[in-house]
Amino acid sequence: MVYLLAEIQAKPGKAELVKQALLQILEPTRQEEGCQQYELFADEKVEGLFLMQEKWTTEQALEGHNNTAHLRHFGEYCKQQDALEHVILRRLEFIG
Repeated sequence: MVYLLAEIQAKPGKAELVKQALLQILEPTRQEEGCQQYELFADEKVEGLFLMQEKWTTEQALEGHNNTAHLRHFGEYCKQQDALEHVILRRLEFIG
């Protein structure tokens, strides 16, 4: 299994735009082969901070996800809108 936590920080004033864009990629991603978990959270104390908790069956499934049209569209759209402060991907080791 591959476990990943994606931290997506919207720029000030862009939180709703980023949230809506993230919501658009949830279902297509959940339908991808190898996707076990793809859940979106918003930080309750930090405005515009979103966390995506991901679980993939294999490294190849994650690589496939990274090359999908819907994920590329999300990145391009956010770039056009100058909406993202940063995106940090954290690989996690499952302990228990």
